Amino acid sequence: MNFSLRKSTGAFLLLISLLIPAIAAIPAVSAQTQYIAATPNYINLGMTTTIAVTAPAAGSYTVVVQEPSGVELQLAETFTSAGQVVSNVFGNVTLGFKAAVAQVGTYNIFLEQGSTVISSNSFLVTNKIVISFDMIIAGTCVFVAGGTRGQEMLGQFHVTYASTGATVENFNKTAAKVTYTLPGGTTIATATLHANSSTTWPTPWYQGHVWPAWNASWVGNYYPSVNASDQYGNTGTFTYSGYPFPIAPATLSTTIQLSDAKTGQLITGLYNGQSANITASIQYLQVVDPVSGFNGPLDTATRGGVVTTLVGWGPYNATSGAFGNSKVPGGLIATVPMTYSTATKMWTGQLNVGTLPKLVNATSYEVVVSSHDKASPPNTGFATLNLPPATLQVTTGAATSISTTTAVSTTTSTATSISTTFFVAVSTSLQTVSTVPLLAYATMVVLLIVGLSFGYLVTRKSAS
Repeated sequence: MNFSLRKSTGAFLLLISLLIPAIAAIPAVSAQTQYIAATPNYINLGMTTTIAVTAPAAGSYTVVVQEPSGVELQLAETFTSAGQVVSNVFGNVTLGFKAAVAQVGTYNIFLEQGSTVISSNSFLVTNKIVISFDMIIAGTCVFVAGGTRGQEMLGQFHVTYASTGATVENFNKTAAKVTYTLPGGTTIATATLHANSSTTWPTPWYQGHVWPAWNASWVGNYYPSVNASDQYGNTGTFTYSGYPFPIAPATLSTTIQLSDAKTGQLITGLYNGQSANITASIQYLQVVDPVSGFNGPLDTATRGGVVTTLVGWGPYNATSGAFGNSKVPGGLIATVPMTYSTATKMWTGQLNVGTLPKLVNATSYEVVVSSHDKASPPNTGFATLNLPPATLQVTTGAATSISTTTAVSTTTSTATSISTTFFVAVSTSLQTVSTVPLLAYATMVVLLIVGLSFGYLVTRKSAS
């Protein structure tokens, strides 16, 4: 049969087959019987399709496959009766037509008897690979819309054939190649095929590591670009353009403690003339499945840590670094230099309080510790500790001291115990008075003598 005529006939029949769905609502007067068909009729390069022939009648026929380039491949078939079905594979180099699907476009198929075309059909071949992207946290496998330095994140690249939706595995799993850009867009990494697992992940996917270290420059919105290919010539490209996937600097975990410089006891309030040690533990935030080498303290040698400690009152503005504003009073009391100890892995500084300002519209003083490392942009930490004024302040002239409560037993009946208890009470009172009139001293002495006498009489009476 003339090649151009066959090709025109095939193209005409293909056009008719494409128009059939559009006119399906119109009652058909007649239809050509299809004795030849390819299943599936839409495949990718390297795939196979099955060409089935139904005999119109007994006899000898030729099955012709015409590639997009015009090259024809043929198989001879002999049927013994009408309705007999014979199937052959197209796309396997060792079976059927013994040819690979290696061209993009329309493959026309014909059933011929002699020079007459009995029936025709076609199948389409594409080289398109479809790619989509999402991100999960390693370990928990929870989908996330963003991340931070130090988190082990896994990019999931779903790479499928446009024709079937099947994952690109190429029958030989090492043949497919999927690469993607890391945050920053300059480094190319290779994703690996990950098998499906249970009903949660029903189909395989390609998985790539997105693991920013503590000082990675991977900060900002992440728009990965992906390229995929297989050994048959199928290709796909993808650039993420959805909602921005941000990767942010890490937040440093910070805890603060104040202790008395002399006793080492924890401090719960501030008073005039106080000397206290400020201790801050600053750690890189513990995350699930952290990037190797991420967890640890903020130090000076490796991570270039800088810590600033301010003590003040009133509302603190983290942007300006000032206490108080135009509406609420406040101010800075002290700036405390902080140093890092390689032994304790802590930051420490000494606070020496002079005269504390009177609080106005506030109930406590505030210790503010902020920190950063040498990454660009830096990872930062921030924490505050509120301390009220010391509750039992006694002012004597120019001196200030903290009163203490002395426990006194009320079950002892001896004269010695009574007089000792009374003396302690008097002594404590004397410590808090700067000037006492002479008459008051005389009165105290008289009371002391009376107390001793009373104690002696009680003791004598008990003895008799």
